[in-house]
Amino acid sequence: MDHSNPRTVLVVEDDEAFSYAVARSLRLAGHNVIATTSSMDSLRELDKGAVGVVVIDVILKPKEPHGISLGLMIKSKHPATSVLFVTARNDLTKDQFPGEVLYKPVQLDELTRKVGALLTKQGPAI
Repeated sequence: MDHSNPRTVLVVEDDEAFSYAVARSLRLAGHNVIATTSSMDSLRELDKGAVGVVVIDVILKPKEPHGISLGLMIKSKHPATSVLFVTARNDLTKDQFPGEVLYKPVQLDELTRKVGALLTKQGPAI
């Protein structure tokens, strides 16, 4: 996988069916996509090279950082990387996230448009 492309989207989702659907939708829209199922795997992927947007589920595998903690780690270590959270936790307000948030159930076309907008905000690929 090409980790040198800042237009790459990293999907961090432990629900394999949802992860597959998100990754497929993003690929069909022309994005380079890496999918992981855990916080720790996603941090290793980020260390391999530039990622433009990380799409993170809030509830991830037990005994690993949850999505909000992961987002804070990413913003600290990779401040140019945009973070988009996806959650079914409607008790969490948008100001609790270090990035944008979409609440489940999420329409794939809405998520794909949001990722495209975040990448466009970053400017053209180098």
